[in-house]
Amino acid sequence: MNKRKILVVGGIGPGGISIDTIKHLENQYKVAITDVVNIYVREQITSKDNNKKFLAPAYEQMLEEAINKTKPDIVVLVVPNYSKNTICNNMRYFY
Repeated sequence: MNKRKILVVGGIGPGGISIDTIKHLENQYKVAITDVVNIYVREQITSKDNNKKFLAPAYEQMLEEAINKTKPDIVVLVVPNYSKNTICNNMRYFY
């Protein structure tokens, strides 16, 4: 059985995902992390009308390019201060 390819968006380190978490995800879910893209969630802009937060257009383009390049089965968006358990619990939703 082939591993499912996952693109992790959020970067490595503070405000992103740790190497340990990546290894944990790969082992527990038998997935292959295809790439880690340094698009941080804090690099977002807030619309003036309704306070909704969204990625700035430049980051949306980076994300789209990363998806086109790696062709993942699943994209995981890592937000700052997510714990390993929270990420794994959210990943269960995809399976």
